[in-house]
Amino acid sequence: MEMTTKNSVLYNNNYFHKIFKKISEKKSRNEVITTEIDWINSQIINDNRNICINACNVLIKFGKRHDSGFAINTLVSSYSRIKNDNFDIISDAVFNLLLENVKESACQFGIVNKPHPALIFINETNTAKMIYLSKKIEDIISSPERSCVNFLRPILLMILCNNETIYAESKSIWMSVMDNGNENLIRDIIALRRVTSPVSCMLYNSMIISKFIKTKNIENLLLLLSSTKYIVESSLDPSTNIDILVENHDIIISNPNCINMILFLIAEILQNCSATFIPKLLKLLNILLIQVKVGHPMFLYMILDGLIQILAYPILSGSEIAKVEELVNYIRCGEISKHFSGVTRKFSSSFLPDFNLVNAYDACIFIEENNPCKLKRIKMNYERMYWTRNQLILRGYLHSNKLKNEDYENWNNALMNLIEVSKTDDVLKSSLVMPLLFELSQSFNPKIKVSILQNITDLGASTEIFCTIKALSAGMIRSMSITLHLKLWKKEPRIYPFLHKCLVEKSIHDSEDFNLNIVRADTIKQICDLKPHHGSDLVTIISEILNQSLESKTEEVAASLAIDSISFLCLNHIISITSTWKAISLTTRYEKRPRVIKSLCNFFSTVPQFKRNNLEYETFMKDIVSRIFYMIQRSDVHGINCALNAFKSWTYDTLTLDMIPDTYRENISLPEAPTGMEVSMLDLEVPGECYVQLLSKINPHCLHSVGDLISHFIRQEISEYRSGHYLVKEGHAEPINYKTLPKQSIVKALTHFVIQQAMTKKVDKLVDETILIEALNILSQKYSRPLPPLNWTFLHELVHKGKAIRAKCMAVASKQAIISGTAKRLIENFLINIDESSHEDIEIALDILVDLCNGVSNEILKLFLDKIFTCHSDKLDEEILKLLSHEKHVTNRENLTMIISTFINRVTSPSNNIVRLIPSNILNAIPIMSENKIKYRCEILKENVNVENSVAWLNELLLEQYAKNEFRDILSTSFIELLTSTKSFPTKKWLNEFIIVIQNKMIEKDTDIEGLKYLLDMMLTAVVCMSGYFIADANCNIFKNRYALFPQSLWLYCSQDKNSDITPSLFEFFVYSMNQQSSISKEIRSVFKSAIVLCKNHCYFKKSKAWHNFLQVSCNAMN
Repeated sequence: MEMTTKNSVLYNNNYFHKIFKKISEKKSRNEVITTEIDWINSQIINDNRNICINACNVLIKFGKRHDSGFAINTLVSSYSRIKNDNFDIISDAVFNLLLENVKESACQFGIVNKPHPALIFINETNTAKMIYLSKKIEDIISSPERSCVNFLRPILLMILCNNETIYAESKSIWMSVMDNGNENLIRDIIALRRVTSPVSCMLYNSMIISKFIKTKNIENLLLLLSSTKYIVESSLDPSTNIDILVENHDIIISNPNCINMILFLIAEILQNCSATFIPKLLKLLNILLIQVKVGHPMFLYMILDGLIQILAYPILSGSEIAKVEELVNYIRCGEISKHFSGVTRKFSSSFLPDFNLVNAYDACIFIEENNPCKLKRIKMNYERMYWTRNQLILRGYLHSNKLKNEDYENWNNALMNLIEVSKTDDVLKSSLVMPLLFELSQSFNPKIKVSILQNITDLGASTEIFCTIKALSAGMIRSMSITLHLKLWKKEPRIYPFLHKCLVEKSIHDSEDFNLNIVRADTIKQICDLKPHHGSDLVTIISEILNQSLESKTEEVAASLAIDSISFLCLNHIISITSTWKAISLTTRYEKRPRVIKSLCNFFSTVPQFKRNNLEYETFMKDIVSRIFYMIQRSDVHGINCALNAFKSWTYDTLTLDMIPDTYRENISLPEAPTGMEVSMLDLEVPGECYVQLLSKINPHCLHSVGDLISHFIRQEISEYRSGHYLVKEGHAEPINYKTLPKQSIVKALTHFVIQQAMTKKVDKLVDETILIEALNILSQKYSRPLPPLNWTFLHELVHKGKAIRAKCMAVASKQAIISGTAKRLIENFLINIDESSHEDIEIALDILVDLCNGVSNEILKLFLDKIFTCHSDKLDEEILKLLSHEKHVTNRENLTMIISTFINRVTSPSNNIVRLIPSNILNAIPIMSENKIKYRCEILKENVNVENSVAWLNELLLEQYAKNEFRDILSTSFIELLTSTKSFPTKKWLNEFIIVIQNKMIEKDTDIEGLKYLLDMMLTAVVCMSGYFIADANCNIFKNRYALFPQSLWLYCSQDKNSDITPSLFEFFVYSMNQQSSISKEIRSVFKSAIVLCKNHCYFKKSKAWHNFLQVSCNAMN
């Protein structure tokens, strides 16, 4: 039947009553009622309100008598189809059915899973619907049934804690909730209310103000302060909040155990507050600081920092500035150490639902317990992370009179940390300038003044900094001014004209500034190095410094730096190197000062970089070589060493025979060319014998330097060898000399010299032992490949001539054993016949352990190791460390593994330096006790030197302890040490994979609950370590306090942009884990919830449904 408006109201009532009776009868007989229900559905959407009401009443009666769930679902499904104003009828019907069955205090519905039926009534586009819904909610809240409020929990969370849409009706609903007095619900709504925009901030602030007005206590006052901080950061008007705080300052005074938290929050507000609202804040500060005299001195210094910034800018009126000055002078000069300051009370995590409050609480505990102050310089990323967020604490230390007067080291650490964290924060840089300049002007401590001046330039070239430094240019500290201008110039290139002016100008006090010339010369050197194009402006100054310093013994450093500047300008072709040499060659000919000689030789070393084919340049180069050889022949030991080092910039084939002094080419005559022809360059090549003569005739104290030079040239020579040089015909013995090498070969000449010394019987032919040792040392160097094949049996004649020569012979043989049979036999015989009691021979063998690993057979090496590993452990540690340092060059991996495994299993406590260098594949192959395995692996992972898959390595250790509780305490300690001291371990990658590991364990059928708790504990510990928030714990007991520190740590870790890629995984994991009631303890789930609450304003929760999922979990938590 089609219902129409022509029928009377009673007729309609009667007809629907008959329909209900028919449905009830069929239901009792278990017959199908689809037809009747479909008809009822069609009448619900009828435009006639009377018909709609009758249809809904049928479903209400059906729900109460038979199936309320079916009735509710039918009504809800019909709601979306109505096109008129009958929405209130269906809403009333749904609420009627829902409230009928409300008996328990917990709500059985959620938000995402099993959503509350009434959620469909929330409509942000229809004002009438929302007004009606809010009135309905208020009516239910005001009912005497307490369970009715919890029944509305999902709806209240969606309206009051949903930032996607902000409803005009929120305030009236919030007032009803407060009138109801359900403290748990009120606390949850405040905790879950997000502040992500100015509008949401205003709503949140309104809720906090109304809560405070209703209940004036310290808890609500702290919430009001946190809200004020949000207001200020959102550039909104905080006047109402500040007025309330001033009016209710008696609450602050009556709660001394919260004074420091309040002052900390006020100090944070002061850092961001607009000048428009400062006067009201000054009134509050005047009451608390001057009238009542409360607060720990350190928190007053934090406030002082904000006040100094206000003084720096003439924005306020004269009377207001006077109030600021009064507060500044009071804090600086008053007896603030006598201020009353109670010990900050302990708060539960549920009582501090906001990071601002938690951080303020932790800051108070840190300062109160960190006495005396102990600050460390920032070295690790997590330290930078923590102090960037809590730079206000460092600001307090910066102004502390006690630190400035009694503990300069900690004061300086605070300054350096502030400078460090400001490097990546321009706003922080800007706000730090005035407090530093204030301390510079007020301090009488020279160390503090110098420290500020040396570091303030890192804040950039602001007008204030530049003017301060410019003012220092006159007077006794011109050298300091130049240094500071240089630092500023490095930050801002436009400063250069002022820097140049500082370098050029004169002062009547220059004669008293003993370091001035050195500072000028060093500054010019840095300019020439960084921006050589400025060099043309500086040539005159360089010449002046050089002329002044060449005649003075006290100006050695300045002369050295000036010559270094010249070298940079020549290298960059700003000035001509040949013209420069003509200008300084005569004045430096008899130079004896060590620093100047070294710089001069550095200048000589640049010459080969100028490739020019003209007579002038050839003459110039020969003049330079002649000067170097002159120094080698005439100078002292230092001069000779510098000259030899300068020769390293040459290649051995660029020197010609006519450049070599007669002393070093004895019995070698210069080639003569036919008349009218030039000598062939090939004939002018320097024979290798010249270098042997140089080695033989050099000052004995410089043998090592000439050995380095010859080794340098041999490296060049060997790199040019072709494969043919290493071929030995099959069936032929190794050659007895290098006759196939050209006469210019240094290797050929040097080995010939050693063979002669080994074979000669004539005493007059023997050279000094030190020369022979150096020659063998040159042959024993590590080159890109071994020397060509040679019969090394002549070394037998030398091994008996003393320990030093024997050691070098064995070093040569060990290097050549890879390709030479004679060398291999020599070294293996030495190892076989070695006597355990011969410490000298044992030391010789250990010194060449790296080469033995490559060149000796496994059996002989094992025999040698068995002899020495138990009785020579001291020397062994050193050599094993050297072996591992060169591990990549070891080609015989079997020998390497054997050496390391023998070492690990026989030495009880190898040093950490050794352990961390052991390659992971070798360590895995060695059976080690689990306890040592944990320590070894964590030590290796710290540096991540050789571990290819460090993440899997660490997870393997953690999973071992998941399965068996044997060494969990040891792993926890090593784990914390790893995460707080490593710079290379991929912590973010590990954390991402560890999340997957834990999730896999959660879904296993036979999950070990205790083992899973351990993995979760380690994860919480990891986040605490990686965030750096454990610094706030004065006792620094990370594992013990992991639950207390984790929520704040997660906020700090996720607030970093560099961690944005892992943040979604973390939040999703924690929300997922909160639903795992069977496998995760209530304590850990509560920690996760507290952490998410603190992170509620994170941008991740702006994602569609992300916040709704967490609200769903919050609903579940009440069940």
